[in-house]
Amino acid sequence: MAGRADFQAAVDQFSDWRWRLNNLYWITDKAGRRVLFEMNLMQTSFFDEMHYLNVLLKARQLGLTTFIQIFMLDACVFNRDIRAGTIAHTLGDSTVSLDTGYGTQAQPQYWGADFMVAKGDWDGRPVALAFVDSIGEARQEYSSAADARGNLGWLRRWLDRDGGPGRIPHCLIGMPGAGSVREYTGSGSSIATRRRDIIREIIAFNGNKWPFTVITNQMGQNDTASTYTQFFTTNYRSLVTRLRAEYSGVRIVAFPPLGRTTVTRNITLTSVGTVATATIASGLNGLATGQTVSISGATPTAYNGSYVISVVDANTFTYSFAGGTSPATGTITCNDLGLRAEYQVYGTNNSWPSDGTDASGKWRLRDDILAQSSACCDAAIDTYAAWVSPSRGGVWPGILELASTTLTAQAGTDGVATYNQIVVADASIFRPEQTLHIYSGPDGLARLSTQVVASIAGNVITYQGVSAVVMPVGSVVRPAPSVGELSPVSFIHPQPIMIDRISNGIAQSEKLKFNS
Repeated sequence: MAGRADFQAAVDQFSDWRWRLNNLYWITDKAGRRVLFEMNLMQTSFFDEMHYLNVLLKARQLGLTTFIQIFMLDACVFNRDIRAGTIAHTLGDSTVSLDTGYGTQAQPQYWGADFMVAKGDWDGRPVALAFVDSIGEARQEYSSAADARGNLGWLRRWLDRDGGPGRIPHCLIGMPGAGSVREYTGSGSSIATRRRDIIREIIAFNGNKWPFTVITNQMGQNDTASTYTQFFTTNYRSLVTRLRAEYSGVRIVAFPPLGRTTVTRNITLTSVGTVATATIASGLNGLATGQTVSISGATPTAYNGSYVISVVDANTFTYSFAGGTSPATGTITCNDLGLRAEYQVYGTNNSWPSDGTDASGKWRLRDDILAQSSACCDAAIDTYAAWVSPSRGGVWPGILELASTTLTAQAGTDGVATYNQIVVADASIFRPEQTLHIYSGPDGLARLSTQVVASIAGNVITYQGVSAVVMPVGSVVRPAPSVGELSPVSFIHPQPIMIDRISNGIAQSEKLKFNS
């Protein structure tokens, strides 16, 4: 017969939430076997760090869905007055879109959180319902690049940092930059009300109380239009108007958008024999002898490719190629891949500084957000200083203005045999899925290779692809601030080096603006 000590030991065990979760519940594993549930590393980490409100990105094969169901079941069985529910939308016009485009440049109208789970009493800190586009969320950063707490993108990392008033619980509603005019509205094939309806269900389940205290609006990057009136009044403010109508009296804190720049310039080409001469009417803007540039759009195509150049004067440079008829024809561009800030060209609606014209619409929007014009927000947290080049206004930092490292072991042997790993002095400035450029040392101007990181182990970087280029010790390895996109090739979405720069550069004290 069990004695008092045995009985008390059992009471102690059944009073221990962790023990119950690891000893009382059975599940069916992937092989179809009935096994005792025991929390894995990710489940244990989540259990230890759960706040009263938690948002989980859709992360397959980590066991978090199973854990949440068992966690809530246990809460109902061993506590009084606890109710639990799972909200799952399986509507045909939403799930198909949500399951496409992973790890690609393609995006549906919406993506976002999987679960919102509460534990314990609210401690009074702000809870943010954030509306974000691919600039803030992470179009250039995928699951393998997430930090230890599962964050992707600069906004999540900044919100989750334990600085200033502390971590800010948040649920992010993501959409393409040009999709804000449709969010929380629409019908038929243009409907974008599913997340609004989910939030409504959560509010109803929560006794008609909002599961958030403040709205964070990071939209505006791609809401640009030919006129600023269309940009600000119709595109940007339409979502704000709907949010104020849906959540009467809500506080809205806005983040101004980042800038967009082009990293190519138009050139003309002539040649004599195998020497091509390029002319840039606007000037070389920092191009230097020994630098690699990429030429495209020329006919004959022999002109096109990546070449090391020699500067002749303020407007011309030469390079050696296979030879072709002269002059070259076509819309010919010269791309420096963003090596220098001075080479960048302001994109459409991105002319700096803001001068009241439609051409500077992006920066006029920043001015209006900071001034809280037309009730577009109740407070603003500026992103500009954390993002901009230290040497030139309104442009991204050049690659030369960002951190770099060097090879500590030669890569390649004979230019034929391929490899997919390099060893660097400091791999901490890189993350998986990031583009890196490798230049000859020590000046780091002649580009040897461009690769995408697959994985990192210590200071060993594994490529997604392979290379045969021989690169000696001391070659300079530089992270790209952004991947050139669209036409003309532009810097739009921040890569990890810039994600860290932005999230680290916005003062944590700015979180105080979330308070009413």
